[in-house]
Amino acid sequence: MHFDIPEDRINQINVGDSLFVSLWNNQDRQIEAYIREIAVSADPANRTYRVKATLSSSQQDLKLGRSVTVQLSSREQEVLGIPLSAVFAPHDKHDQTKVWVVDENKRSVSAVPVQLGVALPENRIAVKGVEPGQLLVSAGVHRLREGQVIRLPIETTAWPETSSVVVNKSEGQQP
Repeated sequence: MHFDIPEDRINQINVGDSLFVSLWNNQDRQIEAYIREIAVSADPANRTYRVKATLSSSQQDLKLGRSVTVQLSSREQEVLGIPLSAVFAPHDKHDQTKVWVVDENKRSVSAVPVQLGVALPENRIAVKGVEPGQLLVSAGVHRLREGQVIRLPIETTAWPETSSVVVNKSEGQQP
């Protein structure tokens, strides 16, 4: 069997991943399958990738050309969510995303590279490259420079700048 997956979800699947299919006329019956092939390039007309899957067991009663619903297996993972406003790209390197991490002892900032993940609710984004509990700058990030001394807030905000959340990797949303 084959199906097409949107370009923004192609990195969420791998060859060998399991999935479930069900016939449109019998949604209660789920048949396990696994991904055997993923196209290397997108269809230029609709920007989707062709995915080929094989049913795990012989299904004699399935006829060719039948419409099915495909449900990708959910992969939950813990990710670190930060305010989107904390992320910036240096003027000379637009392809590198960074955040300002505050050194509370020196009261200065350091630019730390981060890898962006999925969008989260409340204007937050999942990132790799910072640790839970680190204090980040989320306002005026384009005006700071490396090592700049800053004034720390008297009280920390009730909403921590970094927090861990569990997201459904296949959908990019909180469960």
